[in-house]
Amino acid sequence: MRNRLAVIILSLIVVLCLVLLLYKGREETAINVPGEGINIPPVKEEPLVKEEKKPLVEAGDVVDLDKESFAQFINSDIPVVVDFWASNCSACRMLLPVFQEVAGEMGGKMKFAKFLVDAEGNWAIAEKFSIKFTPTLIVFKRGKELGRLIGYKSKDELKSALEQFL
Repeated sequence: MRNRLAVIILSLIVVLCLVLLLYKGREETAINVPGEGINIPPVKEEPLVKEEKKPLVEAGDVVDLDKESFAQFINSDIPVVVDFWASNCSACRMLLPVFQEVAGEMGGKMKFAKFLVDAEGNWAIAEKFSIKFTPTLIVFKRGKELGRLIGYKSKDELKSALEQFL
């Protein structure tokens, strides 16, 4: 008797799940189960992490690039420095304030951007430029690589290395 009751309950749950799957994506349609008095409101799907799209900023700021904005940003007539970094990289986190400070000082002469290599969809671009270690800084002009720096650099080291591309 208990086994039959368990089977019936599980069958009802399976049927209810199938009904929910059939109506998935129809946000304006509530699910009504006839004769049961059950009214299930529609489910609105939202991403777990909301991405905020920031406008590309020119002078002195460090821009967060993604796979959509990358190609356009590096196609600049002035040199562009892109910091390829990873979220689990401690040297990347140490470099960030230095990178931002240098960007503030050299902002009119160069553009500065960060590119998170381990974000969804970004690895293909990192692979295209043979990013093996993070942080890797690549200087671009008109979409062509002019040079690269690998690893943490002090402010003076970074500034003098970037000045050769001006």
